[in-house]
Amino acid sequence: MRRFVGYRTIASNPMCISDCHNAANFLLKLCNVFGATSTLLSPQEGINPILLAKFVASDQPQSKKTILFYGHYDVVDADLQPAAVNSNWLADPFILNPLNGFLYGRGVTDNKGPILAALYAVADLAQHGALSCNVTFLIEGDEESGSRGFRKTVQDHHSEIGSVDYVLLSNSYWLDDHIPCLTFGMRGVVHATLTVTSNRPDLHSGVDGKSFQHEPLKDMTSLLGSLIGASGTDIMIPGFYDAVDPLQPSEFRAYSSITTTLMPGHPEIKDDKAFTESLMQRWREPNLTVHRIEVPESKTAVTISRSAKATLSIRIVPSQRADQVAASLTAFLEQRFQTMNSGNTFKVAITSKADPWLGQIQSKLYEALLSAVKDVWSSDTPSQRTFPAYTPTSGDAADVPAHYVPHRRASSLATHGTFTMENAPKEPLFIREGGSIPALSFLEAEFDAPAAMFPMGQASDNAHLDNERIRIDNLYKGREVLKRVFAQV
Repeated sequence: MRRFVGYRTIASNPMCISDCHNAANFLLKLCNVFGATSTLLSPQEGINPILLAKFVASDQPQSKKTILFYGHYDVVDADLQPAAVNSNWLADPFILNPLNGFLYGRGVTDNKGPILAALYAVADLAQHGALSCNVTFLIEGDEESGSRGFRKTVQDHHSEIGSVDYVLLSNSYWLDDHIPCLTFGMRGVVHATLTVTSNRPDLHSGVDGKSFQHEPLKDMTSLLGSLIGASGTDIMIPGFYDAVDPLQPSEFRAYSSITTTLMPGHPEIKDDKAFTESLMQRWREPNLTVHRIEVPESKTAVTISRSAKATLSIRIVPSQRADQVAASLTAFLEQRFQTMNSGNTFKVAITSKADPWLGQIQSKLYEALLSAVKDVWSSDTPSQRTFPAYTPTSGDAADVPAHYVPHRRASSLATHGTFTMENAPKEPLFIREGGSIPALSFLEAEFDAPAAMFPMGQASDNAHLDNERIRIDNLYKGREVLKRVFAQV
């Protein structure tokens, strides 16, 4: 893990190309040492290699099921600037830092730790002749950049990858820091960039500004306003909500059951109906977010910028499809811009997209995961699952930035809870997530194989944030869960 985390695998940074290739080769050599048949698939230039490693079942592999384990070795940026007031990292994010039962470092939970846990689970079983299924690892290096080139590379090498019976991921998180979870749904996403450009240079609002003149930034704000309407929350694309699956009574009961299970250990849940509604808002309802509006740097406060750019994303849900939403978004904005009679130029670019996903929780893979999680976590008492955020003591306060803030969490649930042996859940929670993984629904469709998601991380792991971490016990228990699955399926 220390070596793996030490590679600065930031796919979006051209300065990290060699680290990305070194990390891929590190995994390749590790798989070869463990007895896999391994190779690196090369997408087009500028895209990091994809590891393909195959472990065969210990007995009669031709008649065995095949699980494809997908992951990614690239990470989001995490520059440490000790002198900067906005740096909250306690140590260099690319040097593994063990502290209070956790491993800190960029990528430890998303997704380098789970990859190694899965790899060592397979290797241990193979070494002892107990691997009951074939396991194929497919590990890419551009997931945080929208899985560039992944789809085409997999399609080009479909026969080399071979037949697949199940797809397995470990790239998500529990709802809190206490109750293990199994994830069975994720929202899809459409990312887009909008640009409005004038054929004039930058102008002066006092000298050149006219009441009827279409300025790029004004055009952009009008377009964005038309997308979300007067309420600021409704998505105004015609027919956008038509494909959203209606809420069924059984689905509502499932969300309510999650709330009921959490409440005994989380007194901060004051309103069960409101909390249930918040889960549905994040997991099964679509959403449009405007991430950024940019104009060229202005020399003065009265400059009329010659161009404006905005980036946005639309999170979509079953039964919406990314291709259709992207086309509808583009058509709506282009038609809206035409009605403005502007002399400026407008362009919509769809930068990435992914379909939503719902897993088949009755599949053999989910049955194996459920049984394994119950077995592995049953020995813990609730008090052993209380993991406070790091608080500096007088002995190490000098090493902590003065502006250090506690962990930002992946959910609204507190780290500390009040679960007892009597009210602690005996089984993992089946949950959905609001985020998106572009490869998930694609792999399921490409190989006609049901997918499953097994989270190893907790809510306070800070994935993508400062001081990313993973609990050491979660990694070891995660490995044990997967050993049981790979020895059973």
